[in-house]
Amino acid sequence: MAPTVLFRKDLPPLLSTEHDGADTRVGVDIDAYQMVPVNGSRPFNVRIPGGAIRIEVFSTLGAEISIDGSPPAKSQILKSAAGSEQTFTIHGRSEGRTVIFALDENGIIRDRLIMSVKNERPLTYNLHRLGDSLRETRRTMDQLRSIMRTVERVYLLQANVRLTRRNDVNMLRIKKNLDDPIDVREPGITSARANFREELKARLGTLGFLAENLNLISSWRLTGVDGSLAGFTPDVGTICICEAKDDPLVEASAYAHEIGHALRLQHKDHAVQELMNDRGKDSFRMTKGDIDTVNTSGSKPLPQQ
Repeated sequence: MAPTVLFRKDLPPLLSTEHDGADTRVGVDIDAYQMVPVNGSRPFNVRIPGGAIRIEVFSTLGAEISIDGSPPAKSQILKSAAGSEQTFTIHGRSEGRTVIFALDENGIIRDRLIMSVKNERPLTYNLHRLGDSLRETRRTMDQLRSIMRTVERVYLLQANVRLTRRNDVNMLRIKKNLDDPIDVREPGITSARANFREELKARLGTLGFLAENLNLISSWRLTGVDGSLAGFTPDVGTICICEAKDDPLVEASAYAHEIGHALRLQHKDHAVQELMNDRGKDSFRMTKGDIDTVNTSGSKPLPQQ
């Protein structure tokens, strides 16, 4: 039987900000995947049962690889006297999609790694503290800026999406009682309750903020069709509202999740250990599909070189 070679990468904890765009889901029959920024690099691992394995990139137009600080090249030889895990580095050269192969001593492909080399996608956002006639979010603007630095890192490392804060709005005031919790459902035809979604959009429009890519709003408790909500993105638009939490990392995961919705990500087909799951498990981990949706660069196959 031919020796088993496996591209893999140990994933950091769910709420770590060190996820770097790798998708190597254990037990799922998919190719390993890695996002690499143009002019950036990413480490990756390959498990070798013993002997020599050649790691070769299909297109050096898009990427090269190196080991132990060696000059980047099309291919590298990794050797192991006994079963071990070896590390190599991928260097992104130009935008596009390519493949890295692991070949045995007979030149037979034993595993492959799909790689997307992505240009940076810039997005801007405004950060708001929500208030009504009776209350306001308990989050300070300094706390929100700190939370968003975490979210910015999550999107930059995993998808090469750069989120840049444009404006801080210390108080986005809607001059009426929004209740506690705020009901974000669409009101029925006979309901006397005002439509919070429309009121929020109108207020942002009056202040001239709707032209921004994203408006991120800190609130108190939210409730919707399914009860309590950590966050809400009405109509999959550019407005994301999240309630203040006791744990800033949990709150950051809510903002990252809602920004995902604003960038057209859905709950469907997400496991509980991923960013876009809807089953109450907080995580910063994005999948290959998430990454390629929020940053579509790096999707065109590169020719062999």
